[in-house]
Amino acid sequence: NFIVMIIAPQLKQAKKIYWNSKRLQNYPPPQYVDVTNVSDMMLRFKNGSYIAIDGCENYDALRGVKPNLVIYDEFQHHSKEFHLEVMQPNLLTSSTALLVFGTPPNSRGAYYVEYRDQLIKEIKEGSTTSAYYEFPSSTNPANNPAKLEKVRKQLFDAGNEVIWYREYLGQLAFGGEDVVFPKWNPKVHCRTHL
Repeated sequence: NFIVMIIAPQLKQAKKIYWNSKRLQNYPPPQYVDVTNVSDMMLRFKNGSYIAIDGCENYDALRGVKPNLVIYDEFQHHSKEFHLEVMQPNLLTSSTALLVFGTPPNSRGAYYVEYRDQLIKEIKEGSTTSAYYEFPSSTNPANNPAKLEKVRKQLFDAGNEVIWYREYLGQLAFGGEDVVFPKWNPKVHCRTHL
């Protein structure tokens, strides 16, 4: 009777990532699956456990759920209200675990930044139940190293290094996304006075 919830920012997104791709249905050995519920996007196992996917946009629907494992995917787009007002109370049991995944956001105002800072503070203060990792795209064996290098060069040549650090190295990095002139370049934006 183990309950696993995989939660993306939107149900539609979770459906594309996990259900339509058959990523969830192909995960467990078929002999353990009792029911594949297409309408609820849930796999129920013969031992009573289940894995379900959902989105955090309709967070009232997830109030009161008592999962054993919660996985936040694409966390950079999750809302603060969803985590603090809905899931955090659901995570109070000592046997509940939370895994958080996502590329760092391109905005300092994203809840991801606040959550990350609080998590790192807890770890520095001695928490033995929390961990924080940053993994670059190069650790994924499915990614072609030559293509990664090509993308890196293109981004650096275009002055978009911050995208490389954030999207491909998994680092919290900000450029000029939230300033008035994010791509100010005197060669492009100025002309000689005649």
